[in-house]
Amino acid sequence: MVSEIIDDVDFLLTLNKYGWSTFRLYVQDSLFDMAVTHVYNDPYYELISSLTKLMNDKDNVSFIWYGEPGGCRFEFKRLEKRHDIMHVIIEDFVESYEKEAKEYNKVADFFMSKRQLILTFYFQLRKTYDLLKDKKYSKNRNEEFPFRHSNDFESLIYNKIL
Repeated sequence: MVSEIIDDVDFLLTLNKYGWSTFRLYVQDSLFDMAVTHVYNDPYYELISSLTKLMNDKDNVSFIWYGEPGGCRFEFKRLEKRHDIMHVIIEDFVESYEKEAKEYNKVADFFMSKRQLILTFYFQLRKTYDLLKDKKYSKNRNEEFPFRHSNDFESLIYNKIL
């Protein structure tokens, strides 16, 4: 049962230097921050891949972004009777990359429109893509962004969402 569909949600995704990103989530009056490492996986690719699957009608997707130590598991679940609504669950864990997480702690659990979820992340990705065109900004960052996957994702956005 859906308690409430929230539209007061925003994401901020910042590509920092030297293999790190910062993720900030705003949900109504709550704020969650995470430092994301690029050492164990490509967090931008994981995000793009998951959002692409949602646009291609996959019901549920999940991915992990790692910190050092710990990380967060993101789950996006399409509602059975309302395919335009996503159940978003974000849980953190403390174990290091090599170890299986024993306990997840819920940091966010809410419902939002699928379109808003995808577009909010898309514009963060687009921001990074455009900033990386600047030579000074891209120094020590350029290798961290999946340009080819981003281009494919943007084409899909324009065909299915915008």
